Amino acid sequence: MQFRNFAENLLGSKVKVKLLKYLISEGAITSEREISRIIGASSGAVNRTLKEFSDLNLIRSTRIGNVTAWQLNEKSYAYSYITNFFNKLKSREEPISELGRDISKALADTSGIKKAILFGSVAEGRELPESDIDLFILIENEKSRGGIQSAIGALNELCLQKYGNILSLYVLTPNEVKEQKKFYDKILLNGIRVTDNENAASG
Repeated sequence: MQFRNFAENLLGSKVKVKLLKYLISEGAITSEREISRIIGASSGAVNRTLKEFSDLNLIRSTRIGNVTAWQLNEKSYAYSYITNFFNKLKSREEPISELGRDISKALADTSGIKKAILFGSVAEGRELPESDIDLFILIENEKSRGGIQSAIGALNELCLQKYGNILSLYVLTPNEVKEQKKFYDKILLNGIRVTDNENAASG
């Protein structure tokens, strides 16, 4: 999904509002043609809106014979946003903030992690709907690599279900960071720090 200007992309037209009302009230798997007939909108407008909702991970497509049908993704961030609309709108918070909290929470009880930093297109606000969520993790030593796999697996599943994006991991030890200093410095400069046990311990 796309993380920036989320509310505008989700609710930016009358067709979107009509389509949202229908999807939420019915909850059924429905074809594009049937949706167009029910909400009284042109097939072109419905097609564009469904594509935009799919880019936001609000809906998922499925094939029924030769027909593409659509259904709400109730595990998505977008669905949560709609059901908590007024609180979300009042906070003016973009989904990137919730993503950071999700990552921090998922890694909170995992030993061996010194830092976790979002970087790349999602962190810098230039992502496409299918962009990976780039996450840098600094671990204490090579032995820590195996210990974080369970938490990473659960986090990747969460990112796919809630945001529709694959988690792309870059896990390095302090020794490896020394060998890739330019890469690490760029992450520190442009990234979003979500976990920092290193500074917490030293403070």
